[in-house]
Amino acid sequence: MGNARPCALTGCSADTRMDDVQRICVSLLACVALFIGAVNAFSPTDSEFTFLLPAARKECFYQSAIHNGSIEIEYQVIAGAGMDVDFSILSPQGIHLVSEFRRSDGVHMVEPTEAGDYQICFDNSFSRFSEKMVFFEVILDNPSNDAGADDEWAGLGEPENLLEYKLDDIKASECASVKNWGQLHKLSLYVKTVS
Repeated sequence: MGNARPCALTGCSADTRMDDVQRICVSLLACVALFIGAVNAFSPTDSEFTFLLPAARKECFYQSAIHNGSIEIEYQVIAGAGMDVDFSILSPQGIHLVSEFRRSDGVHMVEPTEAGDYQICFDNSFSRFSEKMVFFEVILDNPSNDAGADDEWAGLGEPENLLEYKLDDIKASECASVKNWGQLHKLSLYVKTVS
């Protein structure tokens, strides 16, 4: 690609233009896939949920975790009389890790985690008439997400060479576009003279 010449000097066939367009599309798709993979490899898993906790009820949610990860849970009562709930986190073995009573919000971190399903409970059983609207967020950070990340980036090559390759593709595409616009302009002049 380093010896690419402008299409205006050498002329571009329809096949060459199509090959260039396909190459650019494949390159762009590869860049998007790489970006999405990098974002997923380096960011924690995040889930948010808002629900209505009825009066005199307890609701529990389950979150799977792997060994030696971490779980962060943030909650807030956003509507309802008293604006408070009881909150608890139980380990996969049923051990109470966190217990709070009649709180409107809280943030809790469990690390390191053991493999299994953690139980996250919100209890409104002390309130006979008032339902509560509760928002909570669970953030999982798994060390396996970071493992091998350096190996993934090692095979990408030098950024300067990749950039030069992309610039050559863009130049070739631009040449093809300029040539097409020139032909379109000639055609429009021809149509004006014929009309």
